[in-house]
Amino acid sequence: MGYLTRFFTAFCAVLAAVAALNALADPFDILGTPIIDGMNQVKTPAPDRFFKPLQVAARQPHTVLIGDSRVMLGLDPHDVPGGEAYNLGIPAATLSEEMALARHVLADTPATQIVIGFDYLSFGDRIDEYPSFRLAILGRFALWRGLPDLLVSQRALERTWFTLLYSRRHASPSYQHDGLRLTPARSPSEAISVDDSLRLSPAERILQSVTEYTLDYREMRDPGAALDRLGPFLASLPPSLAVSAFITPGHAALLEPLAALGHRPAYDSWLVRLTAICAARRIPLWDFGGYNPITTQPIATAGPSYFDGSHFRPPIGRMVLATMLGGADTPDFGVRLTPETISGYLARQETARAAWHREQPEDLRAIAAAIRAAAR
Repeated sequence: MGYLTRFFTAFCAVLAAVAALNALADPFDILGTPIIDGMNQVKTPAPDRFFKPLQVAARQPHTVLIGDSRVMLGLDPHDVPGGEAYNLGIPAATLSEEMALARHVLADTPATQIVIGFDYLSFGDRIDEYPSFRLAILGRFALWRGLPDLLVSQRALERTWFTLLYSRRHASPSYQHDGLRLTPARSPSEAISVDDSLRLSPAERILQSVTEYTLDYREMRDPGAALDRLGPFLASLPPSLAVSAFITPGHAALLEPLAALGHRPAYDSWLVRLTAICAARRIPLWDFGGYNPITTQPIATAGPSYFDGSHFRPPIGRMVLATMLGGADTPDFGVRLTPETISGYLARQETARAAWHREQPEDLRAIAAAIRAAAR
C-alpha cells in the first residue's frame, strides 16, 4: 500500500507540475495568465477547431464573425462598429460546422450579433464535418469542460513548448487576441508556420489558387442538401439576434473554373436560392464576390488586397464590414441581394465579366492556362 501511495502522490505531483506549466504558458491564449516577456507573450494555439470555440467562450463578445479561412484572415474584429467582437473563422469550414459554431455562440456567449461569410465551396464539401471538428468543445460551460484539455493534455504540452520557444525568440504572433489570423499557415496544426506560397509573387499565388479551385469544383457535391439545412437553421435563430450574411470576395479569377467546367448555372442557382432563404428569414444578404473593381484587380498588382486568389486582406474586410454594419457605400462593391433584384444582378454580372475579359486579356490567358493544366 505504501508503494501505491507513493506512486499516486508522485503521479499527482507530475500532473500538477504539467498543469502549472501549461497554465503559465497559456499557449491557447484562453486562461488570461499574466504576460511575461520572453516566456509566454507569443501564443501558439492550434488547431482552430479546438481552441477557437473555447476562446470565444472566454472572450464573451457581443458580435461574432463566422466563416471559413476567408473570414479568419480577412475580417478584423477591430473594424466592427461598437467593438467587443471575435473572429470565429476556421480553415475550410463547412456549412455544418459554421451552423454548429453559431449554436455554440448562442449557448455560451452574450452575443447579440452574428456575421456569417458564405463561400460556394462550403455548401458542396464532400463531408459535413472534418475529423478534427470532433475536438471542438461546444455548448454551455464549454470553457469549464475544456479545462482538462487546456491544462493536462499532450496537445497543451506541445503548444506550451512552442510558446516558450517562440516567446524566447520574440517571434511575430500568428493570431490577434480576438481570433484574427495574422499570417496564413501551412495547416491548422502548424499555426506558427508561414505558408511557403507567400514567397511567390501575387500573380503566382492567384494562379495557384485557380489550380486548386479547379480541382475542388470538379469534386464538390450538389449544394442543395446544405441549402436544405440552412433554411431551418436560420429559422431557429432567436428574433433578438441580429444576423447579417455575405458572399466572401475571392478574386474573380476563382470564378472562371466554374464556367470552364460548365458549373456556372449551378453557381447562379445556388445564389438565387440562398437569396430566397435569407429573405424568407429577413436576414440581409450581401454579395461582395462576383465581378467588381475589387475582385477583378490585375493579378500582378493584387497583393495589397489578397494573400492569394481566395483570401482577401483586412483592408478589404474593413470595406465589407463598413458596408454591412456601418452603412458605408463603396462604389460598385457590395450589392444587397433580394428575390426581386437577383435576376437583374446576375445579368449585370455577365456584363461585368465580359468587360473584365476585354480589359485584361493577358490575365485571362494565364487563368485559362492554369485551368487547363489542372483539368488534365
